[in-house]
Amino acid sequence: MIKLIATDLDGTLFYPKRRIKGVCTSNVKFLSNYAKNGGEIFLASGRSTYTINKLEKIFKSKVTFLGCNGAYIIKDNKTINPHLIDNNKALDLFSKTHKHIHSINWLLFSDEKKMYTYPNDVLMSYKPIFKFVNFLRGFYAEPMYVEKEKFFNFLNHGKIYKVMIMMGLNKSVSKLTYETSLYFKNNFSKDFEIAWSDNVIELTAPGVNKGKSLLKYCQDNNIKEDEVFVIGDSGNDLSMFKYFKHSFIMASAHESLLKSANHIVNRVSDLQMYLDNPDLIKNDKIIT
Repeated sequence: MIKLIATDLDGTLFYPKRRIKGVCTSNVKFLSNYAKNGGEIFLASGRSTYTINKLEKIFKSKVTFLGCNGAYIIKDNKTINPHLIDNNKALDLFSKTHKHIHSINWLLFSDEKKMYTYPNDVLMSYKPIFKFVNFLRGFYAEPMYVEKEKFFNFLNHGKIYKVMIMMGLNKSVSKLTYETSLYFKNNFSKDFEIAWSDNVIELTAPGVNKGKSLLKYCQDNNIKEDEVFVIGDSGNDLSMFKYFKHSFIMASAHESLLKSANHIVNRVSDLQMYLDNPDLIKNDKIIT
């Protein structure tokens, strides 16, 4: 019996995009029915807490939320196992790199609903347009401070769960993003866990990732590893595939990632076929 389904959001649960309602009808129906039958919806995301209430309204059910790639878990309005980034290390990272890499925006994630951003000079000069573009994202928009003074104050003194570096606005910069992520891994891997996906690089505290956080959660709640489905589409989801054998990757994922999971699906709702036919997953093994 599959007791828990852990799904990534952007590119996974939010695929295909529905800018007004957020989640396509088939995915809503599937997870709503899964929850009604006693299954646990576990949202494993790089996003902040802003998304929780929206999705609970959609599914008409409580969800467990893993935020900032595993930096914390929220269940029943309680924060579990928080892992903060050291402010001095975050400041050192920013000071040494932000002028030397071709990024367009830095973002700091906290336990607040708003992010703190440091856009490059081009974006900052078009600040109203920058905010308007975020507004156009509809359901997927997240509130943010677009003020460098607030960014620096939070960088020095705030509770930072994740640093995200945006290299561009779409997947066209994926090669640059990957190459820049290698630079960070070669120079800052002692101080940060580093993941990349399409156009962003994400940094959390050392050893913090989706897979480890989900594994500990399952151990603490007596959920066996073979009672879990994990599904994602990008680099920050690979850690889940390393710990859970019933792994699924989106067909829309980067081609270099398609062999990282046991099964390829088009939508989250496709998991219903595997719940109905256990023989399809009986030979699953961790892919190394």
